[in-house]
Amino acid sequence: MEKKQKQKNAVLKSAAVRGQERKFWRLAAVSTAVVLLIAIFATLLAYTLPGTYDMTSSRIFTLTEGTDDVLAGLTKPVKIGAVYATGKEETMVKALLGEYEQASDLITVEYLDAQKSPALLSGYNLGDAQTVSNGTLIFNCGDRVKLLNDDDMYTYGTNGNIFYGEQDITGAIRYVTTDDLPVVYLTTGHGETAESDLSQAEALLNNEAYEVKPLVMLEDDIPADADIVVMASPTSDINDYEKGLLDAYLQNGGRFLLLADPFLTTDFDALPNLNAVTSEFGVDITNNYVVEGNGSYHLTSSALYLIPRYGDHEFVNTLSEDQKLL
Repeated sequence: MEKKQKQKNAVLKSAAVRGQERKFWRLAAVSTAVVLLIAIFATLLAYTLPGTYDMTSSRIFTLTEGTDDVLAGLTKPVKIGAVYATGKEETMVKALLGEYEQASDLITVEYLDAQKSPALLSGYNLGDAQTVSNGTLIFNCGDRVKLLNDDDMYTYGTNGNIFYGEQDITGAIRYVTTDDLPVVYLTTGHGETAESDLSQAEALLNNEAYEVKPLVMLEDDIPADADIVVMASPTSDINDYEKGLLDAYLQNGGRFLLLADPFLTTDFDALPNLNAVTSEFGVDITNNYVVEGNGSYHLTSSALYLIPRYGDHEFVNTLSEDQKLL
C-alpha cells in the first residue's frame, strides 16, 4: 500500500513539473512576442518621426549654432546635387546632408547618378568644371556655384581620420548665398609660397565666404575689387613700379598682409622696397633678433627658443589664465 502511494505521488509530482514547464514556455513565448512587437513598433515610429538622435561622441551629425545661424539667415533656395553611383553614397556625408535638408526648407538635396542619368546634371550650374566625378557635391544658388569633393571633408592622419563635413558644407552654402564676396588676392612673382601649398588656407577663406584670386602686379596692377592683398613668404623684393602700386593702394585705404620669413643672413637689407612700404606703418622687416636674457625662459640652451609667458595686460590676461591651467 505504501509502495502504491509513493508511485502515485511520483506521478503527481511529474505531472506538476510538466505543468510548470508548459507554463514557463508559454510565458517565454508571450514575452518574446511582446519584445518583438515593441521593437517593430519603435522602428516604425522612428521612421515616421522627423527627429533624429546623434549618438556619436563628438556630435558630428548635430549642426552647430553657427550653422543654424547661417541656415536661419537664408533668403534664397540652395540646391545641392550629390554625385554618387547609386548605393555607393558616402555614409557620413549623406547623413549630414539629411540634417541640413531637415533644418531648412530652403535646402534641397538631390542624389545624382551621372552614369545612369547624366541628364540630371544639366539642371546644375557647374561653373568652369567640364566634368564632375563621383563624390562631388554641387552647391547652386542663382548663378553662384561651388563644387566640393567628399575627400576634402576628411583630414587623414596616423591617429585616424577626422571628418570636417559640417565646416565645409556650411562654408559652401555661405559662399553661394553671399551677394558680395570679399576678394583676397595672392601675389606671385617674388618667390612666394606656391598657391598649391596654401590650399588649406584658401579652403578656410572660402568657408568664410571669401574669394581667392592670384595676382601678378606687373601684369594686372592691383584690381579695384581687391579687399586685401596677401604676399606669403616672398624671397625676392618687389621692384619700384610694384612699390608704387602698393603705396597708392594702401594710401587709398587698401589692406596688405605680408607674411615674412625670418632672414637668417647677414644681409640686413634683403627686401628694401618691401621694407620701405611696411616702414610707412611702423613695421620693420629687416634682419633683427629679439633675445631673452633670462635663461629660465629658454626651451633649450639657445636663447632663440623661448617659453612664452604673458605679462599683466587686459589683452593677454585671458591667455595668462589659460596658461596657469596647463
